Amino acid sequence: MSSVSAVKNVLMPVAALLLVGALSGCATFGEAVGKCDSAACSADARLTSDVQMRLEQNPEFGADTVHVQAIDKVVYLNGTLSNGEQRADAELSALKTPGVTQVVNDIAVTK
Repeated sequence: MSSVSAVKNVLMPVAALLLVGALSGCATFGEAVGKCDSAACSADARLTSDVQMRLEQNPEFGADTVHVQAIDKVVYLNGTLSNGEQRADAELSALKTPGVTQVVNDIAVTK
């Protein structure tokens, strides 16, 4: 393997991560400071809010310990809940929210 090929193998994943980070920043940072004017960014912010509101309406989830972020109609759930049933219910609630195409559930269970 040549050194040019080795550099490409390292730089390509790094460039992809930077691009994903830059795009996801629109849905969080850009919206918060009012600098996001794209329809996709507004849709992601609205979807994040809709899922968060849905979780907050169900107090058994302990939704105050769950962080929600939507990027391109994919909802990411992070945080902690008391048991696996709550974790599964939070995922199902997010998936039932209109506009959500996929849920990535990274919620940890404490018991």
